[in-house]
Amino acid sequence: MEEQRLKFHIFLRGIILIGFTLLFYKLLISNQINYFIAPKMMPYLYFSTFVFIVLGIFQVFMGTSNKKVTIFCDCCDDHHPPKTTFRSVLYYLLFIIPLLTGFLFSDHILGSSIAKNRDIQLQSSTSSNQRIGQPQSITQEKYNAMKQSLMKRPLIKVVDSNYLITLGIIQDNLDQFVNKEIEITGFVYREEGFPSNQFIIGRFAISCCIADASVYGLMAKGEVTNLKNDSWVQVKGRLGKGDDEDESILPVLEIKSFKNIPEPKQPYVYDVFIEL
Repeated sequence: MEEQRLKFHIFLRGIILIGFTLLFYKLLISNQINYFIAPKMMPYLYFSTFVFIVLGIFQVFMGTSNKKVTIFCDCCDDHHPPKTTFRSVLYYLLFIIPLLTGFLFSDHILGSSIAKNRDIQLQSSTSSNQRIGQPQSITQEKYNAMKQSLMKRPLIKVVDSNYLITLGIIQDNLDQFVNKEIEITGFVYREEGFPSNQFIIGRFAISCCIADASVYGLMAKGEVTNLKNDSWVQVKGRLGKGDDEDESILPVLEIKSFKNIPEPKQPYVYDVFIEL
C-alpha cells in the first residue's frame, strides 16, 4: 500500500514536470514567451525545457513500472511525500495553479494598472546604463556613434530595437536635443492628478523577466483629452523641457500629431547596457 502511494506521488510529479514542458513549448511556438522573459534568458529556458521533459518522463516511467521503487535515504526525512491528503493537495496546488494560469492567461499584457505600482523612468540614470559584462550590451564607441547620428537627424524615430538607448541619449543630453522632432510609439498612461492634456507615452522594459519590468517613456502634452489609458498611439512632436522648476530636467514632448495604432505583437522592449 505504501509503495503504491509512493508511486502515485512519483507519477504525479512526472505529469507536473511534463505539464511545465508543454507550457514552455506553447509559449515558445506562439512567441508569447517574450511577454515573460528577455531574449538573453532564452538559453536557460531551452535548458530547463530539456531537463523538465527528461525528468518528467523518468518520473512517469518510475511511477507506472512494476519494479519496486524507493526514494528514501538515511540522510534525512525530507524525501517523504506528504503524509495526509490535505497536505498533498496543498503541496501540488503550489505547482498546478501556476501551470494552469500559464495556459489560460499567457497572452496577458502589462498596462496602466501595473504601471501605477512600478517605477516610471522619465529621467535617465547613467549608473543603470553602465553595467559591465551584461548580455545585450553595446560598446561605448557604438553608443557615442549613435549619439552623433541622432543629433544630426531632423526627425528622431524611437524604434523598438533601440528604444531605451535612444531615450537614454536624449535624456542625458537634453539641451542638445531640445526642439528636435521626435516620433515615438507607446501606450498611454496617466497618473492621478495629471491634467487632461498630459500623459506619459511609454513601454514596459524588461531586464530579465516580467517581475523587473518598469515603464520607460516621455512626458507628452497636447490636445489629447480623448486618449484613454492603455490605448496605443504613435506620437510626433517637438522636444522641450518641463514647464515648472521641479520638472526642469525632464524632457517633454509637445505633440504636433498622433494616431491610434493597434497593440504591437511585441509590446515590450529590453534593456541594452553600455560596455565600459
